[in-house]
Amino acid sequence: MILSIIIVNYRSWGHLQTALDALLPGFPFDEWEIIVVDNESDPDLFNEFKSRFPEISFIANPINSGYAFGTNLGAAQATGEQLIFMNPDVIVDCGDIVALMAEKKRLGGVALLTPRQVDSEGKTQKLFDVFPDLLNHFRTVKGLLRLLKPEKYPDPRANIRTVIYPDWVCGSFLLISRKDFDTIGGWSEDYWLYSEDTDLCRRARDKGLRAACTPAVTIVHIHGGSSRHSESVTALSKLEVVISKNVFAQRHSKGLRRFLNHFFIALVNLPVLSLAALLNIVTLKSVRALRVRSSIFSELAPYYFNALKTAVWLSPRAIANKAIKP
Repeated sequence: MILSIIIVNYRSWGHLQTALDALLPGFPFDEWEIIVVDNESDPDLFNEFKSRFPEISFIANPINSGYAFGTNLGAAQATGEQLIFMNPDVIVDCGDIVALMAEKKRLGGVALLTPRQVDSEGKTQKLFDVFPDLLNHFRTVKGLLRLLKPEKYPDPRANIRTVIYPDWVCGSFLLISRKDFDTIGGWSEDYWLYSEDTDLCRRARDKGLRAACTPAVTIVHIHGGSSRHSESVTALSKLEVVISKNVFAQRHSKGLRRFLNHFFIALVNLPVLSLAALLNIVTLKSVRALRVRSSIFSELAPYYFNALKTAVWLSPRAIANKAIKP
């Protein structure tokens, strides 16, 4: 196979259907393959899609093991020389993929490549950013840095007009060769959800490999296909954003720098969340946004307590994955 497209699905069958409707016309199954990993698989819907799309490889994962675990399951079965990791809420056609592969070949020396992304209304989506470190955890500081040094801190939501080489690129639609993927070591399963792409690019950088964003191809990314099903899923997703930042800090910084990274991440999040938890009680849990933030706080506070006590910064869900990994 020339190309393997790996999609991790979590209760996003509607989005997946839309994605496949756009992707399958003219799909060269003799040279490309699609692998769908279904987290916390629903047998009925899984079997329905498997029956409707016999050309596609479907992998039923009985638990919601998060993104990195799921992508590695798919990658383990992939046979393509090139890999595309794709969210189910991305809309792209074969022509876009051919163009992106040609662009990667043209650029040369690029290990990880992502195209320009827009939402359903054509608004440019976040494509890249700098590695999170020290004061850039604060939005105000990061915004000031972008204003003062735009060449070093470009706006990740800007409508890029030339190829750029940022610290890390978005993993929602990512092209990488199998060779480079194996050299980097695949997706790190220390992350249950979020920051996996940041970590992948950091490890790529450590091995002398570059990431890039190109405006030569534009795809549609609807966002939220797997993370906005319900209040509880929204809270869990936002919780994992914070936890994953701490995991990244623990993996990629040392000594005083590591301590300060953890401290700043906590400072950005805990005061606001604790206030929201208090207001949630005062308002008798009548405001959805406060309920979500209160739920996040109720898990984040003990997470920090246990992390400081044990020096283990992984998400409890990532730890559970490691326990079942053969």
